[in-house]
Amino acid sequence: MKTYKESYQCQQQIYQQMLVIAETQHQLCQTADFSDPVQMNRLRELVDQRQQFITAIELEQRLLDELTDSTINWDGDVLAAEKEQLSTILGEIQRIDGETASIFAQKLQGVQTELQKLQSGKKGSKAYNPFQQQSGGYFIDKKK
Repeated sequence: MKTYKESYQCQQQIYQQMLVIAETQHQLCQTADFSDPVQMNRLRELVDQRQQFITAIELEQRLLDELTDSTINWDGDVLAAEKEQLSTILGEIQRIDGETASIFAQKLQGVQTELQKLQSGKKGSKAYNPFQQQSGGYFIDKKK
């Protein structure tokens, strides 16, 4: 069974990996062309990797919750230092995620604008197409 310190160190490693993924995701969002399927697949892969790390962190947290206070056999300052390091990493991840969300929102707005232009262009082009005449006979219901 892991000690508190080992569990926090494991979480710290996972969060470090998540930080690297968050930075990569942020850089890709800044430069990505959202119409390119290759870049969109890369973004999905990064999201999937983050989800795997989140699952691993949840497992570590459950293990940590199962530990009792009696397993702590070192100075409490060590635990405080570990928590402080985790807090710093989490703060950086949150900051990067906030910037990434802002970039996503801007790019989504651009995509929506382009889509509206395309849709309004289709409507306009239909207005200039001549009415296609129907070949063959017409049935006219005179009862109506």
